[in-house]
Amino acid sequence: MGLLRQVEYMTEKTAMTRMSATDTLWLDMETPQTPMTLGGVFLIDPRSGGPNARQPDQVFDYIEQRLHRVPLLRQKLVRSRTGLAEPLLVQDEDFDLAFHVRRLALSKPGNLEQLKNLVSRLISSSVDMARPPWELYVIEGLDEEPGIPPGAYAILTKFHHSVFDGGSVGAILWEFMQDHPDQKVDPAPREGQISSDDTTSDWLTLPMQAGLDQWMATIKGLNSVGQLVSTAAGRKMASPTVPEEDTAAGNALLAPATRLSAKVTANRVCDFVAVPMDELRDMRNALGKPKVNDLWLAIVAGGLRHYLLAHDSLPERPLMSLCPISVREGHPLDGGNYLSGMRVTLATDIADPIERLAAISRSSAAAKDLAKDLGTSFVENLLGLQPYFVRSQMAKVVATLPERFNLAMPSPANVIVSNAPPPKGGHYFAGGKALTTFAFGPLLEGCGVLHSITGFDFESTVAVTSCREILPDMEFYMDCIRRSVADLKAAGASARA
Repeated sequence: MGLLRQVEYMTEKTAMTRMSATDTLWLDMETPQTPMTLGGVFLIDPRSGGPNARQPDQVFDYIEQRLHRVPLLRQKLVRSRTGLAEPLLVQDEDFDLAFHVRRLALSKPGNLEQLKNLVSRLISSSVDMARPPWELYVIEGLDEEPGIPPGAYAILTKFHHSVFDGGSVGAILWEFMQDHPDQKVDPAPREGQISSDDTTSDWLTLPMQAGLDQWMATIKGLNSVGQLVSTAAGRKMASPTVPEEDTAAGNALLAPATRLSAKVTANRVCDFVAVPMDELRDMRNALGKPKVNDLWLAIVAGGLRHYLLAHDSLPERPLMSLCPISVREGHPLDGGNYLSGMRVTLATDIADPIERLAAISRSSAAAKDLAKDLGTSFVENLLGLQPYFVRSQMAKVVATLPERFNLAMPSPANVIVSNAPPPKGGHYFAGGKALTTFAFGPLLEGCGVLHSITGFDFESTVAVTSCREILPDMEFYMDCIRRSVADLKAAGASARA
């Protein structure tokens, strides 16, 4: 009867959402060395917003007044007692905003370098999974940085990837942004809030339901495997649209080993480079208007080439990138992971920036076509081939192999490049002007350098997340990224002349 009462209580008091196979992968792959968190940092100038701008000690009230716009932020994870089915997200009846919103201060002098060091420490660990899995830090004391007004402060947000993907994080953050400093919050709850299709019987008959769900998932998974084989065979037989040298480079199962292939540790380091949107637009026009994502891949590729050449460790084979693709069809504020991905060559074996960009564009187009052919549910269906309790244990074993045996895991990609274009507007937070923003995300074993591209409609930023053992000279690597931007600008100017 105790279990029955608990089930009835949870059903009456909360909405329940079953986590997907993709969601739980981020949960089960987490280790102390690879916290599966993502988020962003905003620099805010409260003096630029006029009399209604909030000071750092008023941010808590600002968040509290807008929390109803994102019901997901009040939900926590609850695991099945049997362990046979995926965990559920339920309303946290003991939700305490004070646990999630915290204030910190930089010591004197209070500059950007100190802020980046603090952010690196804060993202080196995960969040409390017994509560709704997110945190927000108000960081004061940024008073001695040239170009940043005294009194500016930072907002650091941290979310767990099992509940929030990049698209949902971006949508959530923009719910708390303002288009002008006096913009008021809509008091009405957002339409289409999270609802549950689970009932009391889901808890009472969980093993049977899990078995039925698994049969359906297996059918879908087998269909996806067949689709993959058919698509691969069809592409091999078709007339090639990609030069042979590009195809050969992309067909190698594993990416070439480099000094960046070391084992991931928990000692995070992050930094960013900002490029004005007008400058990026002029560069793109001069280079023949490549896709924005391809241009950023070329910027990253040039930075990596400069960095590895300086360390006398550029491999003959080109480095490979893993690029997440959003396949979400519903509302991003409902959370969850709706992701696919594509593997794109970075053509780091090509010295000329324009030729490198062209090779990247060809590879990217082919990868997008493959992802389109496989469909939006391919990853989810493939993961669903195994019952949850089996794939959960397998994921945990694989995730702990590097630490247990001191291994550097091979990987199909060398780096991750995630591009999340921001919505227009959103230039203010709590009445203060947003000066810049940069993002961070999780690292994967064998792929320990992440490039997160985001920004505002007036500026684009590329932020790099890694660990100190892989990138001990992060500042030099950021100089290499800047040099790559300059290379492409010069190449574009030459091509236009």
